[in-house]
Amino acid sequence: ASSVWTGADKDGAAFIRWNLDPDGEAVENKIQVNEDMTLYAVWAELCTVTIDPGDGEYKEGYVGEGETYGFSVVKGSEIQLQNDSEEIRYNIVVDDDGYSSSIANPPIHKTGAVFWKWTDENGEDLDVDEKGRITVEEDMTLRAEWQEGCTITLDPRDGELYGENTVSVPTL
Repeated sequence: ASSVWTGADKDGAAFIRWNLDPDGEAVENKIQVNEDMTLYAVWAELCTVTIDPGDGEYKEGYVGEGETYGFSVVKGSEIQLQNDSEEIRYNIVVDDDGYSSSIANPPIHKTGAVFWKWTDENGEDLDVDEKGRITVEEDMTLRAEWQEGCTITLDPRDGELYGENTVSVPTL
């Protein structure tokens, strides 16, 4: 028995699996090969999700001048938005394949403010379901909205800090 894995690449698409025929049955993890055969790649369309810092900015070193930060997901994927001033977060959820990814603290910030919520590129509220999820059907932008806050500066005195030396908290 021998094992062969060959990947595939296609612009604007994610490789999903190999099929035994162009529109048919998926290949199992192991198949018996007794004759020459052709396996057909199955592709899923990708959508780009761009993270817009709104009137904040990208953290230094994450994007070049004039560039944006974003990621690609398979069309039809769900993103669960966490509107939490404690942590800026979004989860990518693809139920069919059981794939889930959590991305905390995207590289955006606004001095003197705390993250408030995600909106669309025009600042309009997003169409979310009861679980706080949106479905990505086309390229889109998630725009950060901020709430003014106060800055707390952390002074370790003779110690050492791990992470940021300032923290923004909402103004009461």
